[in-house]
Amino acid sequence: MNFSTQRITKWFNSCVHTYTDALTSIRRFLPEFERRCFALGESDYPKTALNKRLDMIVRKPIGDDHDYVPVGVVSKEYKLIPHTEVFDCAVQAMSAAIISLSDITVEMTITEYGERMSLSMYLPPKYDFIEPDGNRISLRLVLLNSVEGSTRFHAFVGWYRLVCSNGLIIGVAKSELKARHVGDMNPSMVYDALEQGLLDSENDRVTFREWQKIPINEKKLEQWVTKPLRNSWGFKAAARAYHIATTGHDAKVSPPYTGRTPLKANIKSLGRVPGCPQRASNVFDISQILSWIATQRRDIQEQFAWQQQIPELMQEYLI
Repeated sequence: MNFSTQRITKWFNSCVHTYTDALTSIRRFLPEFERRCFALGESDYPKTALNKRLDMIVRKPIGDDHDYVPVGVVSKEYKLIPHTEVFDCAVQAMSAAIISLSDITVEMTITEYGERMSLSMYLPPKYDFIEPDGNRISLRLVLLNSVEGSTRFHAFVGWYRLVCSNGLIIGVAKSELKARHVGDMNPSMVYDALEQGLLDSENDRVTFREWQKIPINEKKLEQWVTKPLRNSWGFKAAARAYHIATTGHDAKVSPPYTGRTPLKANIKSLGRVPGCPQRASNVFDISQILSWIATQRRDIQEQFAWQQQIPELMQEYLI
């Protein structure tokens, strides 16, 4: 199965498309790029010269789009890491970890002209965490890349709750790899992140079970929402989190904000958050509320940035 959707979500103000398919089939959606000299090409400018310090990254024709499209300008020292190379390294890492490629589903989100890409490779069901109510949380290898330097290459392992389409990162500090575009891509780089992520996931399972046993303390929840969460994510996100925790519904937060706390915000209740209880009863529920709010950010880069802040926010609650 595959599909392409153009979401309201954007990535640095660029529209994005999302494709979902088997690992063995999705590579055909990846565009290819080439490096060219940065110079004026119009014949109306007789006195032109190459820019000796910069190059241009150009997307090659793909599918029904037969045009070459410039997507960015980079320095001469910049190392172009094509999306296809990232994908191939991830496949090699999966094979090295003895994970069946035929059982892996991939979701690829890519900008309109292909300059930025995220790949989420969902591991086979045997790696899932099963909640008491039977809902599954899938383990996935996530890779982010850009060909024009707007996003560093990232590789990390995280959890994805299928029932409400939200991502949760617990062991990100240990299993995340960040790399600048200055050297060659190496499959071992992705394998190291995958291997450590798989090890961390065993600790995550223990953490999830512990969190499910810790009941919500109402006073502690109010203090956490009012200070740590508000300080990190702002008034609106804190108010939404509290409303979801106490009603199971998301909310629209409107002015006035002055003189109010997130507990007493001007709220318009919205639809029920999928997979969320009517009232949060344990710490695990809080982690999923944070994941939901992070995933609702309209910018892809913000989504991942907020997801990576969840472990610290959870520690703030558990203090």
